[in-house]
Amino acid sequence: MYTTEPTSEGMRFQGVLESESRGRFTYDGVVQEDGSIDVSINWERKRWYWTTKREIAFQGHEHQDRTSMTLPEILEKMSALDPDGNPMCARF
Repeated sequence: MYTTEPTSEGMRFQGVLESESRGRFTYDGVVQEDGSIDVSINWERKRWYWTTKREIAFQGHEHQDRTSMTLPEILEKMSALDPDGNPMCARF
């Protein structure tokens, strides 16, 4: 599930990602007109013997020196990623 809505703060987005092996990510954020972004994520992974919960928040801003990518370029780059092979993803 993923929704967006224009607000006075900027474009608000919300969504939920669920996976049997990785748990549930609930996220909420705002992209402002100046390119800055504020996001909060709640992650929960239930196991039969315990439940892991994490709250993650980050802020960012547009980097003017970077070149932009088209959506097809981003999707192609993302399709080559293996979350199980990435130590930063695999730890969740």
